[in-house]
Amino acid sequence: MRFYIKAVPRSTISKIEKMPDGRYKAWLKAAPEKGKANEELVDLCAKHFKVPRKDIKIIAGKTARVKMIEVGNLS
Repeated sequence: MRFYIKAVPRSTISKIEKMPDGRYKAWLKAAPEKGKANEELVDLCAKHFKVPRKDIKIIAGKTARVKMIEVGNLS
């Protein structure tokens, strides 16, 4: 499954929420430096979708706020 997610770094909370328009939004505590926010996003997606971390990939937007995520092995 592939989807777009908007990342909001430097937040006071860490969570993922599905918005009414069907898109996802992720609030991340980490700063967007040296890939820290991306790492937190992958961890958060793995917990949210209940899949191993290795099944989450950032396909596009590694340096952008809106990223394309691929989740493998969803059941």
